[in-house]
Amino acid sequence: MDEVPGSIGTTFGLSLRLLETIFSTASLLSMSFGVEFYSYTAFWYISSSVSYPFFL
Repeated sequence: MDEVPGSIGTTFGLSLRLLETIFSTASLLSMSFGVEFYSYTAFWYISSSVSYPFFL
């Protein structure tokens, strides 16, 4: 059976997941420090949905 690039258990798959984590963290940080971004409802929804599991 052929391996699909980026599948679970491959080095390329791990590197894709790490890059995904880095870019999502950078995205949340840029939204957090953006000018007047706190006034948008979508930002509060994303922030609360991302941080909610850590406060249970």
